[in-house]
Amino acid sequence: MGYFDLDKTEKPDGVPCTVYRLCKELESENQESKGYSYNALLKKFHDKSGFGIIDHLKNDLHFDVNKYEDFSKCQFLKLIFKYEYENADVQGRKKYRLTEILQKPCLSNIRSVYDTETLYGGSLSALMEE
Repeated sequence: MGYFDLDKTEKPDGVPCTVYRLCKELESENQESKGYSYNALLKKFHDKSGFGIIDHLKNDLHFDVNKYEDFSKCQFLKLIFKYEYENADVQGRKKYRLTEILQKPCLSNIRSVYDTETLYGGSLSALMEE
């Protein structure tokens, strides 16, 4: 269990809530995995070339995580990191960027139910079949 897990409700005593500390936590939680060294993790969050998670959130979605309280920010970044990188090596699953999905929303990503008896239901049904 880490300091920044989502089930935690209070800021940990004596532990700085920084991206650096978050990277140390992720490094210790993933000791057997490749690419989870402290420096590699730090680059996954913020990279000079602008390809880190924090950079994508700010540049692509205009969402500045630095405007939020440090503990909540670390929890949020850990959640995004887990979605983007955890289990990426599992066969058949490739790494994806949640920030890219949010930047370009698509109706095919949304599960929906519609009634064919409505005014446009038949047209929508025909469109979905094509």
